[in-house]
Amino acid sequence: MRVLKRIRAILLVAVIWGLVWLPVGLAEGSYRHLRQSPYHAYSLRDNLSSALVAWVVLGALSGASFAVILAIGERGSQLGGLTHRRMPGWGALGGIIPIMTAFAIFALGSWADTSVDRVFFIRLAVLALLGALTSLSTLAVLRAPAAA
Repeated sequence: MRVLKRIRAILLVAVIWGLVWLPVGLAEGSYRHLRQSPYHAYSLRDNLSSALVAWVVLGALSGASFAVILAIGERGSQLGGLTHRRMPGWGALGGIIPIMTAFAIFALGSWADTSVDRVFFIRLAVLALLGALTSLSTLAVLRAPAAA
């Protein structure tokens, strides 16, 4: 029964993170649509849907990573014992784990060009920042009193 509670908690955090990262996908899809050539074949719906799906899935994977890291790193701590100082660090780590895992798989399998450039590090920084901010919002949601 404990395992089911942990799985449910991981899924809850993954859903929260996916929903929090949804506006980022909306912003990216809108930006992509505005920046494309008028002769491009992609409609606003295509740009928005692909960006929304990508960011929601990435957010959910990052949230699940965050929940697992938090369960391991803060083992034995109660929800009330989690501090605002440690949460951003766990969140930043959770935010970059899915991308770093994909990068490692591609690098080991040599399936793609795995060269690292400045843009890669900027993306990692953005994901780490987004993870840190989302971890604080997750803490706020989980600490909020239940509506009666």
